[in-house]
Amino acid sequence: MRLVKLGLVPLVALIAACGNGAETPDTTADSCTSFFQSQTNLVQEVLNGTGGSTRAEWDTRISASVTAIDTAGLNSTNEDVKQRVTAVAVAIPSDALVKPQKVV
Repeated sequence: MRLVKLGLVPLVALIAACGNGAETPDTTADSCTSFFQSQTNLVQEVLNGTGGSTRAEWDTRISASVTAIDTAGLNSTNEDVKQRVTAVAVAIPSDALVKPQKVV
């Protein structure tokens, strides 16, 4: 199986929103920290593939990582961060082990 790493490229773009230095006393820092940890876990899972686990177990871990990314965005009180993080969660391919198809 071929690992799809390009599907995770949008995650890099979000880091700029979280690191813009304009944070106010809200949940932005916590949301960005949660996002960073969750996307790091997701990238590691994709890079490692299924490893010694079953495909179902791997899919469960991928799904949990994507849900954690989405939750990080939804928990932010900063609308810009909320919008960008949730957009990244939606853009993550549902199957990271297959070649992505062209999105129209």
